Amino acid sequence: MCLFFILANYVLYYTIVFRRQKLYQKFDQMLMVISIYLGIIVCIGAIWAATKCYHYLRQKAEGLYPSTGERCMWE
Repeated sequence: MCLFFILANYVLYYTIVFRRQKLYQKFDQMLMVISIYLGIIVCIGAIWAATKCYHYLRQKAEGLYPSTGERCMWE
């Protein structure tokens, strides 16, 4: 994930600094940078949700939640 962040920053820097580009090329590169940043945010959210589920299920297996019944992760 860190490499994608570095890639997005490099492309953003290249887009700003390089002067001989046409407007549509800069626009395309900005769209690519935005999509990389959104992908990073989605990955972070998925990792957070998986970690939360893992810890809940591990604690439930250890018996820290006896007879709680069915639970929702978002409560």
